[in-house]
Amino acid sequence: MLAAVLNFSAYAQSEKTETDGTEKKVSGISVSPSSLRFNTRPGSIQTQEVKVSNNTDEDFKFQIGFSDFMMNEFGKPGPVTPENSKYALSKWVAASPSFVELKAGESKKIIVTVNIPDREDAHISAWTILTIDQISERPPLTFGGSNNAIAMGIVPSFGFGVYVYQNPPNVKNNQVEITSFRHVPSEKKNTLILKMKNTGDGIGFCGTYVELTHLKTGKQKRLPVRQFTILPGFIREIGFDLPEDMPDGAYSAAGVLDFNSTEEIQAAEIEFTLSKK
Repeated sequence: MLAAVLNFSAYAQSEKTETDGTEKKVSGISVSPSSLRFNTRPGSIQTQEVKVSNNTDEDFKFQIGFSDFMMNEFGKPGPVTPENSKYALSKWVAASPSFVELKAGESKKIIVTVNIPDREDAHISAWTILTIDQISERPPLTFGGSNNAIAMGIVPSFGFGVYVYQNPPNVKNNQVEITSFRHVPSEKKNTLILKMKNTGDGIGFCGTYVELTHLKTGKQKRLPVRQFTILPGFIREIGFDLPEDMPDGAYSAAGVLDFNSTEEIQAAEIEFTLSKK
């Protein structure tokens, strides 16, 4: 007889919910902030805090660790080992405590410490994910039916991931450029896509938005700002879906990229025709 126990985990990031400028209390487990940004100089140490709050009537236990990753051009992270990536920050970061037990209504802080060695290969950007995984008790397995049956105990659990970024002072994190701007029409929706590349050696923290102008009426509309992170040497594509109630006609669209430079922003412009016929 074979018994197997499976554990399912889901990573999520907490978001602050506000109404009328005040924070709305939500029942559940919350983690804040959702990302940490370090600028540790090689040969020095920096610390930041992550707060975990239990706004439920139950007690929970969490294991704290790190998981290195890379991103594809759509911003989706994928796992990587420190041996396979020079950008893996897990080798230079620690969390204390490594185990957290939260009683109902309790909050605790996790201290994240980045310790960068003073050597040549440490003068680069690096990143990882702080993982906060629930520890669940496994119930005893029960067997029924035939003696040849396979029993599988499924233990549901959940977890959180906090992005941890390190940009030493020597890197250039504002060398992000727009490589293309295009209109993608379809029967269901029209989308404007900005494609950008980080040509620097630092992690770029950017914002982008689109300004639309109806060429006949002169009426303007700004699409909401999109915030994103782009790793050095990587490409990102950010899509802006056009509102369904936009009138037909010829438009001018300006895609604006703000990469936290005090000197300049980048922009690209295209013209397109919107027709729902």
